[in-house]
Amino acid sequence: MAAAQAIVASQYRRLAAPAALAPPRLRWQADIAVAGLLMLPLGAAYAVSASIWLAQSPPWLRPVAAPGIAATIAVWLLTWLLTTLIVAQRLRAPRPAQAARPSTMTAYVPQRHRWRSVFLWRQLFWLPFWRNENVTGLQQSVLLATAGASMLAWLLRAPLVPAPLLGLLASASLVIVTDRGDKAVREQIAVLRPVLNAWPLASGNLIRLACAASLLPALTVLLGAGVLLYVIDPATLQQRVTSVYAITACAALLAIVGLPRLTARGRVALVVFSILALSAIGSELWN
Repeated sequence: MAAAQAIVASQYRRLAAPAALAPPRLRWQADIAVAGLLMLPLGAAYAVSASIWLAQSPPWLRPVAAPGIAATIAVWLLTWLLTTLIVAQRLRAPRPAQAARPSTMTAYVPQRHRWRSVFLWRQLFWLPFWRNENVTGLQQSVLLATAGASMLAWLLRAPLVPAPLLGLLASASLVIVTDRGDKAVREQIAVLRPVLNAWPLASGNLIRLACAASLLPALTVLLGAGVLLYVIDPATLQQRVTSVYAITACAALLAIVGLPRLTARGRVALVVFSILALSAIGSELWN
């Protein structure tokens, strides 16, 4: 049994001897012979084509017949040389595999992104208000456009409409756009509360950012109104009533957003009182 195994092993080593053990001259001769076998069909096609052209012998071919044949033979020999190099490259013995580096385990250090709260606010509050047939985004856009248009008409003293009525519309739009935005944010927070409690993150900053974002539409309109007054009538901007209106508006908006535990009746009373107070103060602007 051992003798039979030795005979089989010796025969396998003799048949599986790598080509790298052969002399270089012998390897090059073998590569040239293999490339020559590959080039025989191309040489035969060249010979047949040249024979046909020489048999027809058109007048324009006679002056260039000899250089053309020489160029064809040179191209064929060059192709043979390139084929030999390709065969030699393909038959080269493979390089020994490099030893795999042992994997090193490193401690995982979580990285806290600087703008993570802003990213989560966009994913959890901004995008849902515009998707899945949610009309919150469109509603807030309409209310913001109404607030901006009414504030612009009020400050520009649009004719045909009494200034107190425009002031009432502008003040009501400011309060309503903040109230509706804060309600939408509070409802979304209630929906996300189980998910936020399950996530390994402090959701306080995210909730505060979402609530503060509901103030941006009204504050943007107020800031635009201040810039417009500075351009068209700087004297009005310096009046005391203008400062009182701005301070009262900011206080009312902050109360709407910063008092989430108000009852439904208390919230309605706060909204109505804010609209009336702002309208009363704003009616003194153009008197």
